[in-house]
Amino acid sequence: MRERAVTSRSWWTLALVVAGLDGATWAAPPPSPVARCERLYRRLEECIEEPSRTRDGFMAECLERHDADKWRSQLECASEDNCFLFDACLVASAMSHTPSRDAAEIDKALGEVRQAFLRAEFDKALDACDVIKRRFPGATGATIECQALGGKALTSILEMLSATRGHETTADLARCTDYKKVASRISPAEGAKVKTLCQEIGAGLSANVAVAAARKSLLEGSYRVPGECDIAQRKLTALQSEYGKKRFEEVRLACQVELPSKAATVLRDRLKALRDAGDDADALRSCVVLKEVASRMSEGERRKADVLCAEVHAFALAVRATAQSKRHQTAGILRLPAACRLALTALARVGTPESRERLEPVRQACFVELGRHILAARVPGMRYGCDSAVKQVTDGAREHGVRDPGLDPWLALARPKCQ
Repeated sequence: MRERAVTSRSWWTLALVVAGLDGATWAAPPPSPVARCERLYRRLEECIEEPSRTRDGFMAECLERHDADKWRSQLECASEDNCFLFDACLVASAMSHTPSRDAAEIDKALGEVRQAFLRAEFDKALDACDVIKRRFPGATGATIECQALGGKALTSILEMLSATRGHETTADLARCTDYKKVASRISPAEGAKVKTLCQEIGAGLSANVAVAAARKSLLEGSYRVPGECDIAQRKLTALQSEYGKKRFEEVRLACQVELPSKAATVLRDRLKALRDAGDDADALRSCVVLKEVASRMSEGERRKADVLCAEVHAFALAVRATAQSKRHQTAGILRLPAACRLALTALARVGTPESRERLEPVRQACFVELGRHILAARVPGMRYGCDSAVKQVTDGAREHGVRDPGLDPWLALARPKCQ
């Protein structure tokens, strides 16, 4: 059975297996021969495509001869965790213990171990070295070479990880798990270095995601600073390394300079067009985003954003006040629209040159034209007190400093009863 298990695979395959073992450990033998034989049969059935006999025939022979050397070695190999380790164990068991044969087989196995290191399959190569040392405890040359290869593996891991920084991928981060384990097996001190590099790769990957998200926000026109920016900056700050400082600055420029400045330019132009048109229907979202990105730029930029958004609102009120006043006058509605006082108050509060220019047209439409029409219709009939519509005009004219030759006489007539 052992000879068939060994020869059922090519020597190249089995040697490669020796170089690619994964987590070889010796488990304590099961408590009964039946359990041991059943485990061996399952392992042979799993790892060798065509078992040579039926289960019943196999179990009968195994139980009868399980203490024989041939069966004992196979039963021990069946305790390995997987087919890779099982096959490698069979290879080592099949080697004769003559010095020349041992040396040849060890050299062959070490050749495949070297190839595993070249393929960066470090964990498997270290497992293979462990199996060789366990099967051939006197092979000091193999032990020394495995130690040397371990040192080269550490150098290779550190070089590979260092080379990925700046253009990290999720695959690089995933490899870190294996690399940290390998490095810790070889040298705890070097393992700490690999752990630090992997932390930098994780933070660098977050930086890549943040920069890409910021640029996507610009391209898609959402102009919001993505949450990935803050996450990346926290991770990079925690590194406390030169690489972390370098990548932090990259994220800061993308998220706090490039995105806000370009977004602010676009949003300001959009809001100025709405302001000049007296339309604030689509201004709310643009104002929210503009204030957010301006806050990331400076306090001065945030104040400018506040003023511009206030202008948009005040100018829209001015347009509505003027239009409603004309409709009231045409329809004979003898009262001031609420938008008149709201618009004049909002324009005065903003206090910019642009807003001051809009004050006079609103005064003219609301008080001089509609207000005079209201006073002319209502003042002559006031006998017992001030009419509410008249009081709106007189109070508003006084509050907003409205003066006009056509309006002033009516205001003078109304004041005695509308103090």
